[in-house]
Amino acid sequence: MPSHLHAALAQLDVTLAAAQRRLRRSLGRAEEVRLLPYRSWVTPGRCVVLGRALLADVALQAQVQRWPRLMRVVHEKFVTLESRPVSVRVTWEGQSSTIMSDSGGFIDAGFPLPGPPPSALTRALIALADEPQAAAVPVEVFGLHPRAAFGVISDIDDTVLETELTNPWRRFLQLMYSRERMRLPFEGIAALYQAMAQPHNPIFYVSNAPWNLYPHVVELLDHHEIPRGPLLLRDSRIAERLVRDEASGEVLVHKQRALRRIFEEHPNLAFVLLGDSSRRDPLRFVEIAEAFPGRVAAIYIRRVHGILARRGSLDRLEQRARKVGVELLIADDTVTIAKHARSRGFLTSGEVGQVQEGKARDERAPSIESAAAARASSNEPGG
Repeated sequence: MPSHLHAALAQLDVTLAAAQRRLRRSLGRAEEVRLLPYRSWVTPGRCVVLGRALLADVALQAQVQRWPRLMRVVHEKFVTLESRPVSVRVTWEGQSSTIMSDSGGFIDAGFPLPGPPPSALTRALIALADEPQAAAVPVEVFGLHPRAAFGVISDIDDTVLETELTNPWRRFLQLMYSRERMRLPFEGIAALYQAMAQPHNPIFYVSNAPWNLYPHVVELLDHHEIPRGPLLLRDSRIAERLVRDEASGEVLVHKQRALRRIFEEHPNLAFVLLGDSSRRDPLRFVEIAEAFPGRVAAIYIRRVHGILARRGSLDRLEQRARKVGVELLIADDTVTIAKHARSRGFLTSGEVGQVQEGKARDERAPSIESAAAARASSNEPGG
């Protein structure tokens, strides 16, 4: 994308956001800037602290928590509004820095490490620098263990959690009813990821879901005991859909930029990549394997059926992966992935057994339709 076009689109983003803020002010709504923390991480040389400054409608925010889930999700996705750039004080392990949030409200701060990266979870603090009385917001910073065998990078939709894009009715139910049965994980996925991330392996999640849905995605991952780790979601601003990489000159989409960031920030770590065949995960993963030779330990693609499934291109992508020494496995279930991972030394036989048990347990769980019917018969609230 030419730089002048990107600048024009960025200005359009700023103009649209300012117009939204003016409209809300004209309606007489009481608003305040609130800071939302995002799960952050350390690299071999620095600490990365992420967050966002949002413009909260004070009265509405108190009511939203009592709404049914579907209305809350819609509100978070479409009504959440970034604040104008504000000054934010970021503190971590005795270091402090004041930065400005960008035009989308995003905070992306970095601190040099005084020594080896911490292996345990630490906490940073973010606070509005111009409001001394404002409470600081804690940010989880995931450590980097020196004995990490490899890292894990996973897609979310149709890989970790089922989106039901080809079935609107099930999609609606997953949004409408409680977190317990909304967007069910695939059978055995929690056990597989728990095995992959143990005992010291870092795990990252990369998704095209917008940052506005971050709280809901985190809530759902945690509820289903998916291993905790940083999420890199999509910036919804028009100018951020396609961005030219300064080093290579390539025009990159969100997932390409997110993958490159993780690889570049962890130069001594190989990664296992997990995605699905419904979109462009196989292509993006092969591209990153080609761009970083020797850094991809394996690519696991869960086969997704339906109108969005990729077919003909998978064979060609398998060939491209083999040329750079990477095996791309397309699997129909988590146990197949686990058995292959054992053959490569990523998992133990005991961990494969745990995945088999997890898959069997998930298969016995009630369907979302059954859960919806049970909830309706007991007159339980939907949120």
